Amino acid sequence: MLGQIFQLQGLGHETLFSRFDYPWEWIKALEEYLYGSLKARNTNAVHTEAKLICASGPIYVGREVTIRSGAVIYGPAYIGDGSVIGHNALLREGCLLMGKNVVGHCSEVKRSILFPGAHLAHRNYVGDSVVGRDVNFGNGSCVANLLGDGSKRKTIHVTWEPDSLGCVRYDTGLRKFGALVGDRSRIGCNAVLNPATILGHDSLVLSGVSVIGTHEPWTEFRPAFPEATPRKH
Repeated sequence: MLGQIFQLQGLGHETLFSRFDYPWEWIKALEEYLYGSLKARNTNAVHTEAKLICASGPIYVGREVTIRSGAVIYGPAYIGDGSVIGHNALLREGCLLMGKNVVGHCSEVKRSILFPGAHLAHRNYVGDSVVGRDVNFGNGSCVANLLGDGSKRKTIHVTWEPDSLGCVRYDTGLRKFGALVGDRSRIGCNAVLNPATILGHDSLVLSGVSVIGTHEPWTEFRPAFPEATPRKH
């Protein structure tokens, strides 16, 4: 199942990924991992007019990173080589950006992993999630990470499909859990990935669509437009 979502070879950070059987466990362990492994701060970044706040824990900034004015970062955080943090972007505690990432204007990331090349273009929110290689979020699209259905269940459950066992439900143990977004997927403008969404690699979510559940690679989600009718004069 994991191979239908992410390609882990060559990513680095093996001490995080190899310890666990399921991706949501990476999110559980993320802050502890970052505290234990990061340097206090790397000064190789291009801090052009940047306003940075290190409220707690270390912040590592790689080579050729651009952090634009108004950006705010709370550690622990790892910002990989070649990344761009846009104007007024917010990185909250527990962010792992592996490199060549974009967290664009007014976007917010919280306790999440962005694989190399993942882009949050403008005004996005991603919380408690794992975003695969070369994924792109369009303007205004977001990941919801908290159940809003009035359920008394305290933790979020996901559907996971091991090859030999069929469809299995798992308790993540997380009160907040967003999405696993497979490599090279595209999320259209103003789309929403609801809590416990799992998208296989190369999925496409068109603008304005709300998605939930576990889906195979190459799945496409289109909006249900009502049939157009001529207006009366």
